[in-house]
This record gives sequence, C-alpha cells and structure tokens, in this order.
Amino acid sequence: MIIDLKYRTEIDGLRALAIISVVIYHFFPHIMPNGFLGVDIFFVISGYLITGHFISLQKNNTTNSLRVFYSRRIKRLFPALFVFFTITTLVLTNIFLNSDINKYASSLVAAKTFWSNFYFWRDGGYFGTSDQLKPLLHIWSLSVEEQFYILYPTFILISIWIRKKLEIPISYLVFILTILSFILWIYLHHIGGANPAFFLLPTRAWQFGLGGFLVFMNLNSNNSKSSNLNVILIISVLALFFGLLANTDLIIQTIMVSLGATFFIYSSFKSKLSLLWIFKNIFAVWIGRISYSIYLYHWPIAVILVYYFVDSPPFFTSVIGIFLSLIFGYLSYKYIETPFRRHFKFVHTILLIIICTLISLSAIKFVNQNTSENFIEKWSVTNGSNYRCPVSSYYLYGTSSRACVIEEGLKFKPTIAIFGNSHAQMYAPLIAEAIKNKGYRGILIPMSGCLPTVKLNRAVSCIDIANSTLNSILDDKDIKHVFLSMTWYRDNYTNISGELFGTDELVGAIINTINQLKMSGKSVSVMSPIAIPNFPIASELPRKFKFNHLSLIDIKEKTYIDRKIFNSKFNNINNELKKYLGNNYIEVFDDLCDSNHCYFAKDGVMYFADSDHLSQYSLKSLYKTQAQIKRILNNLPTK
Repeated sequence: MIIDLKYRTEIDGLRALAIISVVIYHFFPHIMPNGFLGVDIFFVISGYLITGHFISLQKNNTTNSLRVFYSRRIKRLFPALFVFFTITTLVLTNIFLNSDINKYASSLVAAKTFWSNFYFWRDGGYFGTSDQLKPLLHIWSLSVEEQFYILYPTFILISIWIRKKLEIPISYLVFILTILSFILWIYLHHIGGANPAFFLLPTRAWQFGLGGFLVFMNLNSNNSKSSNLNVILIISVLALFFGLLANTDLIIQTIMVSLGATFFIYSSFKSKLSLLWIFKNIFAVWIGRISYSIYLYHWPIAVILVYYFVDSPPFFTSVIGIFLSLIFGYLSYKYIETPFRRHFKFVHTILLIIICTLISLSAIKFVNQNTSENFIEKWSVTNGSNYRCPVSSYYLYGTSSRACVIEEGLKFKPTIAIFGNSHAQMYAPLIAEAIKNKGYRGILIPMSGCLPTVKLNRAVSCIDIANSTLNSILDDKDIKHVFLSMTWYRDNYTNISGELFGTDELVGAIINTINQLKMSGKSVSVMSPIAIPNFPIASELPRKFKFNHLSLIDIKEKTYIDRKIFNSKFNNINNELKKYLGNNYIEVFDDLCDSNHCYFAKDGVMYFADSDHLSQYSLKSLYKTQAQIKRILNNLPTK
C-alpha cells in the first residue's frame, strides 16, 4: 500500500476556512452563528493526515512507528501550546478576579493533562453565557485530538494485524468505527445528551473516521473521471458554506460540514477547477499554515475583551482583537512552532514544557498568596456553582430518558424523584440532604431545558420528551413522591398543535401532570417560582465593580427588586397552586423575599450562580424551604 502524502495547498486553504469561521464566530457570533463548526473541519483533516502518516510508517517495526509518530506530534503541538499557556496565565493573573483565576487554574491543569473536554463538559458546556469567560474553553478540541492520537494508532495497528491474519481491509474497520461513533452521536442527541455528544471523543470519532477513510479512497482516485470529481468538488464547497452559514437543524449542519470537508479533500486532489483558487491563493494558504497558533490565541483575546467590557465589546475593539489574534498567531508560528518542529531536538521540547509549566504555576501561586478577600470576591465564587449531577450517577431511565442518583438510600425504602429542567436540578442537594436522614433513594430526572408538562411546554418537541419521560415515571412503581420544579419565566407556551398560550394556562398544564402522577399512586410537591436577576449577576457585578463600571451603591441596587414586581407576575400562579396543593406547594420565594423586596444577594450572600439558577452555596440559607421539604417527607409512607 502506497500513501501519497505530498503537501496539498488546498488543505491549508480548508484550514483557513475552518479558522476564519471559528474566529468570526467567537468575536462576532451574530455574523456567523455556526462558525464553531470549523472545529469539525479540523477533525476531518486530522483524521485524513494522521491515518496517512501512520500507515506510511507501517514498513517500520511497531515500536519505531509509534516513537516516530508521537515524537512528531509532540514537537508539532506542544511547544506552541505550552508557551501559549504561559503567556495567557501571566496576562490573566493581572486581569481576573481571584476566584476566576482559581477556576482558570483548574482548567489549565485539565488542558495540560489532555482531558479538558471532560472538564468543560461537566463545567457547563460551550454555548452558555458564562462559557464566554473561560479562556481555555477552546482547548477542549485539542484534548479530543490528543486523545485521538493516543488511541488511534493502537486501532490502526490492530487493523493492520487483522488485515494480515483475516484479510479484512483496514478501510472496512475504519468504516465500522465511523458508523458506530456516528450512531452514538445521534443517540446521545436523541436522549438529550447534546453536551457529551459535543465534547467527547467517542462521539467525535466519526469525523476523524471520515478523514481516515479518505486515505483509502484516494488510493483509487485516479480511476475517477475529472468531470465527476469537479462535480463532487462543487457540491462539497456548497455543503461547507451551507453548513457554516445556513440557519437550520444543528445535526444537519454538522453532517453537511463534515461531509463537505471529507469530499472536498477527496475531490480536490488533482482538480484544476478555478473554484479552488479560493483555497489555493496566497492569503488562504498563509492563514491555513498559522491556523493552529491563531486558534490558540484568538479565544483568550476574545474572553479578555468580554471580561473587561462585561457587555459585548465595541465593534472596532473586536476587530482589533482579530488582528491581535493574527499577530500572535504569526509570531507563534514563526518563532515557536517552526523552530521546534524543524530545528530543535526532542529534548528541547521537553525542557520548554517544564519551564513553561513552572512559570505558570508560580504566577498563579503568587497571586493566590497576595490577594485579599472582600465581599466582591465572595460573590464571584458562586459564579457557575449551581448543582449538576456527576457523570457517574447517570443511567438510562425508561426507554429514551435518563436519570441520575442523588442519594442511594436503602433497598427496602421508596424512591423520591425530582422531575423537571435545570431548575429541578439546582434543588437536588437540598432535597438529597433531606431524604438522606430518612433512608429514601433519590433520583433526578432532567428534561434538558423542557418543562415536565405535557399539555403545554416551551416547544412542540418538548411535549414529546415530557410525555415519554412522564410515562416512564408513571410506570415506575418504586417512586412514591415526585418533586416538580421548572422555569416560569416565558410569556408564551405551546401545545402539541403549535398554538400559543399565556402564563395563566401553564397552571392547568401543571395540574394535569400532578393529576396523572397522583392517579398512579404517587404524591406530588411543586417548587414555586422565585425572583431571578435575569443577568449573570455573580459574574457581572464583581467585574463591573473591579473595572469601575459601577459604584458600590449602584452595585447594591442591582441585588434586589421590589416585591410588588414579583407579586404582579406570580401571585395568580402561587395562589392557584397553593390552593390546589396546600402544604405540598413549596414557597421557595419566602426565603428570598421580605415584605418589601426579593433579593438576589443579601448580607454578603450571593444567592445566584448565574442569571436564574440558585448557587449550591446559597441552598443552606433556604431555612423555610428546608423545613417544608422535611415536613413533606415526614408524611410519606416508610415502605
């Protein structure tokens, strides 16, 4: 088998398209809202190049092949990466609040040990407001690639052995790997696992696999007619731009971009179509060559701008940020990437990694030892601290739902379920603490943004999800009590036909769910609405004070609202559900409001982790809520 690995300028042009899409998305998300799919293009390119490189080494013995492969990868990626870590750390320690530096330090450890994709998956995700303030968030994709580099050579070596022993072509095995990964990706999306599907290697392997499969397709590309290849090339370019620019289903766009990149690499191999000028011109090739370093530096620059301005940075400031990304990318490519890749020995790379790591850790330690704590620092600690179930606690629930265990309990005791969206999940530690003393088993059944109601919901698709999940709960004979909790803050809700209804009709939908649960022999409690800040208060107010955007008086005025505002919006809901449920209606707002105001922060305690979720740290301040939950549990049967 002969693999043609000659340099192809159009692949650098494809890299340019990928990095330009990502950079525009991060600086101007409204201009290219799907630009993050540029990362998917990088995965396809990596699969193609790494498969080709490794198979070309198979004439060597296994040990030597692995040594050469990993030596090349480390010299290619690590020098620029670890210098980037050091520069970023030195800059951020002079800008960030101490609590944000500590969070950054945790992400830095994850990034340096190649598991930042797991870290950021569990830390919230990629698309949330608070995620804009994570300077190393973009390193998740490098961790996926590094995990790919660790595992994939073993897969190829096993495939080579299978080919020799069983005469099964390597391409067949790569194809099987690709299909299995793709099925897993689709399945996780189906059960509400879009976050792990986005971050994890098993659900990204299909994109690497598409690129890897190209290596074997290109062996026979000479058999394809030039006219056919040109047609494929045109379609692939259209698919790329459609996926990056169109506003349609994300799964479809991801597939379009991935297949577009795949067939572009395949069909552009010997094409002379003038369309390729877009990818072969000097500027595109130059951007492609320095794309790795641009990728490293652009996101922390974007984060720093958002961190300082709090709101969206001015347009021209963001443009300057893009130019800075190009400058840092070029300097990194010329003075770090190229010398260490082509001129310095492997030992010099290892030495650089050690030096950079020591500098980064020393800078963070120095800041931690020389920062005084004040109430602003205490507030910022709660940023992003709402409860999330540990990954190890999740299991398949029913036929297409998932649940997580919040308290193991005793086998002969009944199960207590929390059912709802993220506003159910945020109360899990509070309820888990209450049921722990009773020996009950506790589970959380999350709805991935949907409400636990089947008559009305946020979207028609949510009604299907709610129906399926509710049926699983109704069939679960072990569940004796259900805590319902949800968001209450939309103006309109839809029924299965797509008709819109106001907030008043939501109460009827909630009572319908309650009645279905009661008819199956379960008792039900509902957590009340609470006043929410509607902006990421634990993140924004400390920064606005630090950078003198607001005075201390202005800051404190943003920590509460008039009680009349809350009452005008929720009195009808509270009164109707209190009348229907009695003491099983848990009035959480009583812990956060007095007769005059409803508070988001009070007496040095920041209640909220973001714009609407309570912090884990504030739950212990909800004394009335805790007492009411305990009274409800005391009235439950013990078996």
